[in-house]
Amino acid sequence: MSVNQIEIRLRPRQLNALLDVAATPIQGVIDDETEIVSVLRAGREIRMVIDGTDPFAASKPDARLIKLLLKARRFNATLVGSDDVPFAALAEREGVSPSYFTRLVRLSYLAPDITHAILDGRQPRC
Repeated sequence: MSVNQIEIRLRPRQLNALLDVAATPIQGVIDDETEIVSVLRAGREIRMVIDGTDPFAASKPDARLIKLLLKARRFNATLVGSDDVPFAALAEREGVSPSYFTRLVRLSYLAPDITHAILDGRQPRC
């Protein structure tokens, strides 16, 4: 948990009793099972996750995200290896707009722990 996250732990059966909800058994819920509700804030966005799992867990690495990281590294190497070549010319050589080229080059400067999390599939879910 961090400064930008609130985690609420609920026990569905006890909550039903408190709210005086009919004693209908909830399928798949064990008596002391705890449901986790996480409210995350990233910049101006606030996201509520109500699935009881770690919001930063992913089942497998995101191939599209990894391809973007590889392309970002390639673009960065192109930029570093070119002396006095205009940015627009480098973007044109790669077949992309200067704006896209800039955004991808910025991706190559992610912190190593963030890059490793993406490669391991531990990036936050979208």
